[in-house]
Amino acid sequence: MRYNIRQFTPSLLTIVALSLLLMPPAHATNWVGNDDGEFDVSGNPTYVGLLESFGGNMQWSSSPPNNIVSMQYNPDYWTSFWFQYFAHWFQTVIWSDQNGCGGFSIQVYSTTSGSLIWRADQGFSTCSTAFLANGATWFIREDMVSSTDRRINDVFFSIGSGSTTSSFTLYPSPNHWVWERSNLCWCGTDRGSTSFTTAWGTSNAYSNVNVNAISPPVTVSTAEDSNMPYDGFQGSGTTTMWQHFGWVPPPPPPGHCGFCPCTPSSTAGAVSVNSPTKTVEPYCN
Repeated sequence: MRYNIRQFTPSLLTIVALSLLLMPPAHATNWVGNDDGEFDVSGNPTYVGLLESFGGNMQWSSSPPNNIVSMQYNPDYWTSFWFQYFAHWFQTVIWSDQNGCGGFSIQVYSTTSGSLIWRADQGFSTCSTAFLANGATWFIREDMVSSTDRRINDVFFSIGSGSTTSSFTLYPSPNHWVWERSNLCWCGTDRGSTSFTTAWGTSNAYSNVNVNAISPPVTVSTAEDSNMPYDGFQGSGTTTMWQHFGWVPPPPPPGHCGFCPCTPSSTAGAVSVNSPTKTVEPYCN
């Protein structure tokens, strides 16, 4: 039975247009919550995606108002304000509660009023706490009309762990919104801020053309936030660049094997990144 989707809103930060025009730019320097680095592409992409791979369990102590967290794929505010169709802001989202029940969403807002213009939603086909556990993947890919047309034709969503997967494709209607430079936010919903207690993984930004790292945005666009840290993009200027999110899991106490095979010569140490797939896996020696 398909989970009934809750009509939450990971929303655009509502700011009066006149105030924005008069506001001097103040470049952000944080790499936490909704204020991490952006990514852009070189040339004309046919797709640009975000793949989040969990290397540890994701838990949170609070996420008001509905105790839901979201992975937000957010376009840059000012790029949208000046260059997007009618100055709209095109956001794509995966959201989940602590039982692994949630959904996929496209939400389009006005950058001048903050009002919702259009949305499409689809609930997960199944609920699973494995979606929040070590080994889970959260995946959003925005597909363009063609290599010469940056309008977003469809958005593919997927969440999974092992054999348990839920996937769906949503179609913007009409498809007049174009892809703009973007960033990731591990955030709350409905203007809330999530307090994560544990989380660890790798975020991959990828495309068929080179992906480039950009400093955090001048103006944070989403109204949601969190305490999730990011360590900055690596591999800029390639088709797949990555950064870590969350906190490195502590090593197991003496006498415990942790992630590693329980042999006299195996002890758990730091966490390494397996190149070129960039998946997080334990380092054993």
